[in-house]
Amino acid sequence: MVPNAALRLQRRRETFALEIKKTTNWTETNRLGCPVGHSGGRRLIDTVKSFFIPLVCLGMLLSGLLHLFLPGETEKHMSCPRNVRIVGGILLALVLPATVWGFYVLAVLFVIFGLPRLFAPERSIRLQQRSYPRRVHGALLVMGAVGLWIFSRLGHR
Repeated sequence: MVPNAALRLQRRRETFALEIKKTTNWTETNRLGCPVGHSGGRRLIDTVKSFFIPLVCLGMLLSGLLHLFLPGETEKHMSCPRNVRIVGGILLALVLPATVWGFYVLAVLFVIFGLPRLFAPERSIRLQQRSYPRRVHGALLVMGAVGLWIFSRLGHR
């Protein structure tokens, strides 16, 4: 009777696995007959990945427009080392998703621009103030956002 029970259990597992396969995107089952694979999780990751570049472009565009049209306010807020450190931290936090999703050049740029802001904010502030006005920095940010957007759209073809 034990072999019969084991056989019935195996059939139930197979039936259950077939039902799961019919209703989800499971690709295979393991040796116990349990579904293994990706369902909605993979689609969620792909959706988030598709929004990554547009969100980076949006952030750059908004930052650039603030630098262009509100240079006094931007100067006041971005002359504070704490705020510059926050920006550096945000840039460095974007390195992980950029690397995971294969945007290696973007990840390197995040590191190049994020490290000085995070670890030497006073020096970063002085360098920016001596090099060019806030409006020029804003124009560079807007041009970078537009360039990244165009490059990302050309990459989809």
